[in-house]
Amino acid sequence: MNPGDIQALELRLWIERRQGDFDAALETRREILRLDPLNPDWTEVLLHGLRTMHRYDEIRAEIEAS
Repeated sequence: MNPGDIQALELRLWIERRQGDFDAALETRREILRLDPLNPDWTEVLLHGLRTMHRYDEIRAEIEAS
């Protein structure tokens, strides 16, 4: 109902990870970070997801962007 609700997106992220849909979970992480860019925890969550998926070039790009 509310696309900017971070708590709902956190729940969606949890569900996606539990279902093994890591690409969707990564996009949800990016969406959360876009909605709450000043929260350093979300950057860390995104980097952890990228590291889990072995996307090291994207990690470097995210670190440089943040």
